[in-house]
Amino acid sequence: MRFLIISDCYYPTTKSISRHIYDLLKEASIKGTVVDFYFPYNGNKKNIFKKSYLIKNINYFPIKTTNFKKKNLLLRGLSEFLMPFIFWSYIKKNNNHFNKILIFSPSIFFGLIIKKLKRKFKCIVILILRDIFPDWILQKKIIQWLNPLFLLAKIISFFQYYLSDIIAVQSYGDKEIIKKRYPNKNIKVIYNWISPKKFKIRKKNNITNFVFAGTIGPAQNWYNIIDLITKLNKEKLEFKFFFVGDGRYKFFLKKKLIDFKNVYFKRSLQEKKFLKFLKRMDVGIISLDHKIKFNNIPGKFFSYLEVNLPILLDANYKQEVSKIIKHYNIGLTNRNINNDLFKNAKILIEKKINHQEIKKNYKLLLREKFSTKIAYKKIFD
Repeated sequence: MRFLIISDCYYPTTKSISRHIYDLLKEASIKGTVVDFYFPYNGNKKNIFKKSYLIKNINYFPIKTTNFKKKNLLLRGLSEFLMPFIFWSYIKKNNNHFNKILIFSPSIFFGLIIKKLKRKFKCIVILILRDIFPDWILQKKIIQWLNPLFLLAKIISFFQYYLSDIIAVQSYGDKEIIKKRYPNKNIKVIYNWISPKKFKIRKKNNITNFVFAGTIGPAQNWYNIIDLITKLNKEKLEFKFFFVGDGRYKFFLKKKLIDFKNVYFKRSLQEKKFLKFLKRMDVGIISLDHKIKFNNIPGKFFSYLEVNLPILLDANYKQEVSKIIKHYNIGLTNRNINNDLFKNAKILIEKKINHQEIKKNYKLLLREKFSTKIAYKKIFD
């Protein structure tokens, strides 16, 4: 079997989707599945072809692009719009026969070339939907319905939904939402996946280390986190709080938390260093704005899973990630916005949680929901 995979990122980028794709490619290689993988890169091409990123049976096709993520919004939008057409100029030269084509979203713009792909390769297209954009920014009220940029993004995203043969979402809540909009579409639930690395967890000291890892952007509820840190300091509890990542809200947070000497900010780390850092932490924070109705499970969840970190969740209790944390008993979740978050943080500081049980529960969760083997079977078979 041979598959074509298209994504807007891969290593050495620090985005969590890079890790998910790597683990999926590795599983495909073990099973003897041949993959032609197209992805963008910028900077030095040598960084792409590091031995640790290469997998047997995988044919890599890195495509040179500009680093649009660091441009202003207009240039970024234009770069993303042009990206699929640049990809097509390379993909159309490929004369292999493919059983299926897999497209990872984001980006929404690959929908613009799905018709061309289907016409040339005469096979089905599976859309692996990891982020329901631009809808969530409307729920967050970052943008209004009649905003021309939002309407344009909605039209473009329509192409990827309408032209894909199968849409794979990462929660049953999202499946219900997409099914209402596209009742005739074949929609599958495929959770994100991971193949955990094996390493020893370091002994921790008496001070509780909290960590928020990931994009410091608009999808989180930063006022709740600021309120939590303020209350914990007011109670004079012993803790440290680390933010690891980048994003447009980072400066805002630094400014709001400048008076606290136990709050630290680190830039995004390459995966090996990042996991090494997480091993020294005690609690992993996940924050999701309570207005967001979609049920995506954040990439940082899988990093915490890998090092068996108990999770402190700040999100709408109806979110699927909240239900998973409760069901598998791998952390504490809030029902009321501020009070529960503070109470749960105190419980974790006072070590009223069984870390060995957390480790056992993570193993069960991985086996039942988030295994790469499960994802491989659903996607490739």
